[in-house]
Amino acid sequence: MSFNWREQMPLWRFYLLIVLTVLLLALSLNQLYRLLSATAQPSVDARLVLDAVQQLRQHDKALSCFADDQTDCREALFIIYPREHWQGQMQLQTGQVIPLQDSEGQIQLCSVETSQELLCLNQLNWPQQQGIRLELAYLFYFLLLLSLFMISRHLFRDVQILRTSALTEIRHGRFPAFILSPRSYLAPLAQSLRNMTRRIEELNSFQAEMAETVCHDIKTPLARLKLISHMLTPATLPAARQEIDANLREIELNIYDYLRLAQNDYLQQELELVEINLPKFCQDIIDRFRGHTAMQIRFDMQTGTSETYQADLLLLQRALSNLLSNALRFCRSEVWVELSGNAGQLRLSVSDDGPGWQAAGSGHDDMTCHHGLGLSIVRRVAEQHGGSLLRDASVTGGARCTLLLPNPPEIVLLGKEECQ
Repeated sequence: MSFNWREQMPLWRFYLLIVLTVLLLALSLNQLYRLLSATAQPSVDARLVLDAVQQLRQHDKALSCFADDQTDCREALFIIYPREHWQGQMQLQTGQVIPLQDSEGQIQLCSVETSQELLCLNQLNWPQQQGIRLELAYLFYFLLLLSLFMISRHLFRDVQILRTSALTEIRHGRFPAFILSPRSYLAPLAQSLRNMTRRIEELNSFQAEMAETVCHDIKTPLARLKLISHMLTPATLPAARQEIDANLREIELNIYDYLRLAQNDYLQQELELVEINLPKFCQDIIDRFRGHTAMQIRFDMQTGTSETYQADLLLLQRALSNLLSNALRFCRSEVWVELSGNAGQLRLSVSDDGPGWQAAGSGHDDMTCHHGLGLSIVRRVAEQHGGSLLRDASVTGGARCTLLLPNPPEIVLLGKEECQ
């Protein structure tokens, strides 16, 4: 992937800000160090001098001592050095006060008198300077800045990953993946973005499927209306009017169903479960198709099968209508509708004597496409009731579709996932 300076500019500006902050803080610490380490004019606490005088008087010792080669002045408070002891070794001005260190490491506070003698204040117990505190301060600020740099580096890296993922994937017509490490601070944000993109994908897929479903469901009654119009005679006009009204109501119901979904942001609605008399339900739909086809439609219900089932009437009608429509489109002469099951499961099968699944799947005509779309609708209806759709071969070698539904149904809302 090529390096884009324009995309990296925010990150480099932030790094520049960190560097400037480090430099300013370093300059501030340097000024503080100079302030603390600057040489100041030495001074002596009066209490320190008085304590030293009191101790010397208690031990009857002299307060002052004139230093020469024979006299030991280590215990005196004031030591006077003749000029021949120090002149030539250092250049001092009269009245200048400086700290000096003797051969034993003791620090004395000294001043040059007008007589060029060096008067020193002894036994001061001069405090030792400790620079470790300043070093610890430097270390603390260094670790603090290092921590801030590492945190900001990982944060900007994750932001850059999200940004690059969004721009790259969208440019290629795909939804971004938004993949970050689970330990990342932005991991919850990435998860929310993934949920949002997944939801958008589901909505797009669901809208496309619903549009195809409506077109498919409208095409069947339109075909019946065309057949009724073709066979219309004055003698069949009263019965034909009823069939026309029924097909128009079916078209209107499908359109309103789609509009209701659109008004609810395409969120799958809860099923409206009603008690359905299965033999009558199947027979009514079969009779609706028998009047407009020359093919034989047979219905069989296994002994012991429950005659009632709780389901969404509209969805179950749509599923069985699609199965019958597909079977009549591909059969040679006969279609079978079989109803069986037990206390835990209901089986609704529609089979035909056509060429079977292999022949149906090898074509590319409009019939084959609508055949697959009809099964997609049936599969969604089965999944909404907690069931499934099974495809296999019939006893005549044709295609058989079996709707497996749990009894009682297990309601499942499809295409609805919360964005966290």
